[in-house]
Amino acid sequence: MLFTSTPSDVVHLDYTGRFKDVNADISPLALLDAVMIYIIATENEDIYNMLNETSKKCHHLIVWTTAIPILEGNVAGMVRIARVNEKIQLHMAVIGELTPESTFESINNLAKLDSKKLDASYRRTELLVRLG
Repeated sequence: MLFTSTPSDVVHLDYTGRFKDVNADISPLALLDAVMIYIIATENEDIYNMLNETSKKCHHLIVWTTAIPILEGNVAGMVRIARVNEKIQLHMAVIGELTPESTFESINNLAKLDSKKLDASYRRTELLVRLG
């Protein structure tokens, strides 16, 4: 069995075009209809490229996250942009602290990612970004 893993904060949700400019004269109502995309920060491009390459050969993807609800949207984003292998099984490892015990507990209690929950997380994150 082959698997790969990734931290959930490789991506973040952001506006496109003129909506990214904080000094632009834009109506707050216009932000509700503005296009948003998941962005890969420059410092995370290597992680993203490695993830895309390894996930082509893997059977499982484990996304590591904390128990912080706002990061659920990042998990959804990571899955959306890294899903190059349609047959890959998606799992989430929730880690509370950086200790060997917590890491092993997370691995032994992997949560299977549900597409409906991921979509709901994406929508919640989108609302948080849009409404501030």
